Amino acid sequence: MAPEPRTVCCPLCGTDRPRTLYRSQNPFMQVVRCGSCRMMYQNPVIAETELPDAYEVLDAYHHYPEQDSAKRELFLARIGRFQSERRLPAEGSFLDVGASRGVMLDCVREKLHGWRIFAVELSASARARISERGYEAVPSLADLDPREKFDWINIDNVLEHIPNPIVTLTELRARLKPGGFIYVEVPNESLFRFRYRVNDFVRGFSKLPTFEGHVNLFTPRTLRAVFGAAGLGCEKFWLESASVPHRLKGALGANETPRVRQILQFLRVTRLDVALRVAYFLCARVEAR
Repeated sequence: MAPEPRTVCCPLCGTDRPRTLYRSQNPFMQVVRCGSCRMMYQNPVIAETELPDAYEVLDAYHHYPEQDSAKRELFLARIGRFQSERRLPAEGSFLDVGASRGVMLDCVREKLHGWRIFAVELSASARARISERGYEAVPSLADLDPREKFDWINIDNVLEHIPNPIVTLTELRARLKPGGFIYVEVPNESLFRFRYRVNDFVRGFSKLPTFEGHVNLFTPRTLRAVFGAAGLGCEKFWLESASVPHRLKGALGANETPRVRQILQFLRVTRLDVALRVAYFLCARVEAR
């Protein structure tokens, strides 16, 4: 039997003053905004941690194999950028939290030859795919060797799925080597009610305003607040457009229809979504303060 939605308090400030922004009954989703700190989250909620295996239960995960090639190009470009910006060491250690099918692990192995690679993945079926790629993944941070520390911890489009983001980031901060960093990426949910109507217009059809498993809906302000509460400071914080090459397919699983292709080309040229602070992704490299 599917778990029943449960009522939760604000994951940022802990108060219980929700105002409903969106509600759907089938599938169930209720997005609220905290009356104290304005954090958006699902309440009541069914978190993926309460499901037997989200990759098997939720339909949205079933198309993930189709995204592998686009993810690979996206991840290789990111590693290359970080190599130039951070001067990554020749020998280091990498942890992917929410490693999914293991594509990022392949990319790190290809680009960072002297690095040791670790993975955390809750889904048993996804861990099986990671094992087929030649890696070992554990189901939780607690299952890692407590002595292991990391130069780069990757939590890419995962924090929005985690019921206690501050607790998770605090645990990850304790796992950093001196000089190490955490790369965090989440969807940008700024102008929430306006955005999902615009997205429906762009797609040409209606759908849920965010993925079912997104229990936290971040804006730049609330994401920075979560970092601060976890004892992390931003080395770099930026917004990234869905028009970046391989983004639409690799991160969102969407195909470029002629209509969407025209819009993406417009955004590549004008960077209007970034200028207006409504670009699709919030990205940050954070460090222990």
